[in-house]
Amino acid sequence: MVELEYFTKNHIDTIKFGESGYAFLFDRTGMTIGHPENFQVLTLDLSKQAFGKEMMEKKNGITIYTFNNLEKIVSFKNEPNSGWTVVAGVGTDEVFAPVNKIFKISALLAVIVALVIGIGMWFLAGFTVVKPISEVVAGLKDIAEGEGDLTKTLKVNSEDEVGELARWFNIFMEKLRSIITEISGN
Repeated sequence: MVELEYFTKNHIDTIKFGESGYAFLFDRTGMTIGHPENFQVLTLDLSKQAFGKEMMEKKNGITIYTFNNLEKIVSFKNEPNSGWTVVAGVGTDEVFAPVNKIFKISALLAVIVALVIGIGMWFLAGFTVVKPISEVVAGLKDIAEGEGDLTKTLKVNSEDEVGELARWFNIFMEKLRSIITEISGN
């Protein structure tokens, strides 16, 4: 026969998982017979707890439960000859801390990437859209405020929509010059 106190002290109390994890032992009636917190031994009756009833019914497995306002994830296994169930568990906050850290880092990286892309798009739009349109506007303003010089044209610097706008304006000005030349000839 194994002395329970000796067994608990040397085989149950020594088991540690991370910072908050530990193991404990209960018998077939649900009474805790080995626990690192000595006041729980022979006082904590798991048959009166929903998670304890689940472990007693399933015999083996993994479960998550809340006890004393702490959520824990535990693995349990029943030894059929003795009827004892060994439970080993740790707080879910400790288990999921690395996942939460990765989530926070990923969220931060996503924000940084979104900012970099946003700033890049802003500069890209400035150089490929706003600047060429500003040049066309400046050219049109110069023509409109000038001395009526219809020989001025806009520079066509690109093959995009802005370049097409400048090209068609130049064609319009050429036709306007042709019409004015024809009128002055008559």
